[in-house]
Amino acid sequence: MIDDESLRATPHPKILRAEESYLSQIEVASMLRELNASIETTDTERLRALVKARVDGYHHQAEVPLHAEQK
Repeated sequence: MIDDESLRATPHPKILRAEESYLSQIEVASMLRELNASIETTDTERLRALVKARVDGYHHQAEVPLHAEQK
């Protein structure tokens, strides 16, 4: 997610560069294992906690049912 705090100037006055954080390959692999485990056990609280901890800029919104019926 790009925000004003991550933008850096370049020699050209109209061009900015975003400096974003990233996860290492090991961190991504670990996160994927945790995601899979959360999904397999339908542990929504664990899943939400993982997303909150790992996704920069994530803000929890109103509760949305995972198995909402479509109309």
